[in-house]
Amino acid sequence: MPSLTTCLKQAGDVLPAELRTAILKRAEELRQQGIPAAEVAKRAVAEVQGERQVMLGDVETAMKSGEVLYEDPPAITSQQAAKVEAEAIASRVDQVLTEFPSLKVRAEEGGDAIPAAEFLAAARAEAARDMQDGDLLMTAVQCALTNGA
Repeated sequence: MPSLTTCLKQAGDVLPAELRTAILKRAEELRQQGIPAAEVAKRAVAEVQGERQVMLGDVETAMKSGEVLYEDPPAITSQQAAKVEAEAIASRVDQVLTEFPSLKVRAEEGGDAIPAAEFLAAARAEAARDMQDGDLLMTAVQCALTNGA
């Protein structure tokens, strides 16, 4: 009788890789439990096949009852995507500044070159002020709309 591994190899692409892996894993567990080698292959295949049948039965039962087994994860909003992208860019900029601490940049065509870290700190401070101003502007607009001004 050929070995379990030989049989699984002969099955080729007909047997999905995840099923092959599950059978081999279960066979190893059975060997460690001291199950006789002659029984290991039969039991491993039967047990994995039984698990799959139970899973298929669960799916059929769920479909008949209208139960939802899987839901797509919530879609990422454009605001979330922008945040992820901004964090990735900030991380890359920080990495560049770490690798090249003496890097200089020129903000304007005729201006003097200044250290990139200094320029970035000023740009971040300006962005933070703009964000605060944006919050104040939003509050003023909401107040005007609420009060009819």
